[in-house]
Amino acid sequence: MKITYSIAALTVVILTTGSMITSCMDSKTKVNDVTINASEAKEKYEEDKQAYLEDIKKYKKQMDAELESNKKHISELKADKIAQGKASYREKIEALDQENARMENKINQYQDHGSEKWKSFKAEFSRDMDSLEKSVKDFTIKNNK
Repeated sequence: MKITYSIAALTVVILTTGSMITSCMDSKTKVNDVTINASEAKEKYEEDKQAYLEDIKKYKKQMDAELESNKKHISELKADKIAQGKASYREKIEALDQENARMENKINQYQDHGSEKWKSFKAEFSRDMDSLEKSVKDFTIKNNK
């Protein structure tokens, strides 16, 4: 009877030890997997951040060109309307000029606040820019008649 209990106890010890060793190996594998996943996540984060910063740079450059074009067009409107003796347009032209300057300031003052805020800023800025460009074109068409 003692032998049966000893064999049973030995079996329990062997199974428990085997289970612990296997569990430790699984933990090491899990740690390695987590380390690899963390490295991949960090690499993906760096790639995404680089793409985001490039997008900011590219967009700012594009908007600077459009704002400069607006500025030139508004200056031409000022000179043309004043030369034609249409000083009454000065207030409207000045409002367009101020809005263009506000937009220039807004894009130049933008700080890196993360990609979600950038997406929101970019959408709002694009909408405002489209509105400004439409106003300049509408004023030109309406007042060249």
